[in-house]
Amino acid sequence: MFRNPFDVGFSSSLILLFFTFFPLNEAVAQPDLEVSGIVVGEGESLAIVNGKMVKAGDEIDGVKVIEIGEGAVKFKYKDDVFIKQLGERDASLLLRNTRRYYKEANAETLDECKAILLYQKAIKEAELTLEKRDDIDDGTPEKKIMAKIIKREMESIIKWSRQKIQKIEKAQEKAKHKSKKAQVKGKYVIPVLEVKFFPVKDGRIDTSPTGEQWDQTLEYTRQRVEQLSLGVMSALQEGSIYHGYKNTNAKPSLEYKIVKTIELLKLLPYYKGKDSKLKGDYHKIMNEIDIKYWVEERGVKEVWIWAYPADKVQMWESNMSSRYGDISNSNRDRNDLPVLKKTYTVYGYNYARGVPEAIENHMHQIESVLRHIDYDLFWKKFVGYFPEGKWSKSPRDIPKDRRCGWSHYPPNAESDYDWSNKNYVWTDIENWKPDGGGKKIRINCDRWQGDNLKWFIYWMQNIPGENNRLTYKGRPLLNWWIFIADFDYAMKNKLKLVEN
Repeated sequence: MFRNPFDVGFSSSLILLFFTFFPLNEAVAQPDLEVSGIVVGEGESLAIVNGKMVKAGDEIDGVKVIEIGEGAVKFKYKDDVFIKQLGERDASLLLRNTRRYYKEANAETLDECKAILLYQKAIKEAELTLEKRDDIDDGTPEKKIMAKIIKREMESIIKWSRQKIQKIEKAQEKAKHKSKKAQVKGKYVIPVLEVKFFPVKDGRIDTSPTGEQWDQTLEYTRQRVEQLSLGVMSALQEGSIYHGYKNTNAKPSLEYKIVKTIELLKLLPYYKGKDSKLKGDYHKIMNEIDIKYWVEERGVKEVWIWAYPADKVQMWESNMSSRYGDISNSNRDRNDLPVLKKTYTVYGYNYARGVPEAIENHMHQIESVLRHIDYDLFWKKFVGYFPEGKWSKSPRDIPKDRRCGWSHYPPNAESDYDWSNKNYVWTDIENWKPDGGGKKIRINCDRWQGDNLKWFIYWMQNIPGENNRLTYKGRPLLNWWIFIADFDYAMKNKLKLVEN
């Protein structure tokens, strides 16, 4: 039975023997060249060969470019002159690509979505190799045997790749089902409306009109966004477990539920502002998804917009629409979103980035809201930030003992995004009390393994949550997550961080 050439124990000596003594091309074996683009001008013509821009007279991989014409390039290798058509790939190049994609897909550390993409590429290249196997079989007995072996290899790779894709997809579905089944109910439910922008051209995401290119297939992007979304929900819910890192019986305060996912196969709407910069058109997006229905009828409290890298278009990390004002990590323009009977917050995500960056958007929203509710108790006493609003590196300005810090600044930080600082400090973060009477511990970045996502979750788990049993000036502290979960209720009842 024919075995996987990349499995341990497979002997490829026979195939290597044929490639050594019976090259695929007659006479001088031509190097693998692929012409993927040609621009013929009145003056100098250019071509893209093996991913590099060349002109007549240039050399690439030891091959000289003789002439560039409409749809083809003439090359010279040693004494052999040959022509490659635009997009033409011979059997040897296809064979090499097939093996490379399949081998890369089998890497243990590879992201599952990326593995599926590579298996799909391996299947496509293998199918093209089978179509061109006549280039190998010239009728001689040796070439016939080689063609037969390669045919079996390609058929096996196609079969194994499809099986691997099915296995990954089944595992993803099982994990998704297990995650939903094991999900612990939170005290407050946050209904979420997801909006995904996938501008498609020829089956791939095309974002070139608005900035950096996201050169991936639609199917890969869909799978990636689904995984990112699950990761964001999991991290937010875990973060709302008060002292979850040491109290295994504690329950989350927040439970996120996706009530609807809207997929739009087009560019994110935008307009040119007075400053000539391109800005995301929130009104156009909200009108297209009928935001009034989802917020006022279905109770949606958060809108998650998944979009692509668009460095030319400005979107806020968080943007609130409320009768009580825009309390968010934005310019707080009260007119850039439709104001409805109920409050909702719009988060902007970039699916070229990861879960940590999406969670950081929420971190800043949490900071904005709690600082608005009680600047002194949250910003000065919980965060422990200096009055001038920035950490100081001056030894006489840095307190010996630190408090809880914030998203960019762990307790031992000395600058923005200082998540991997090895310096130790004393802090009451794990036993925080407003009056500073909690037990202090000596920590550095090892406490969160120098990982920004783990820091975010750890920090959130120290926000006073359910059953926190903390007091301030003789009054109990509320579960602060109520301000994130139900801003309208909190504002209507004039809630503060401590009981009124």
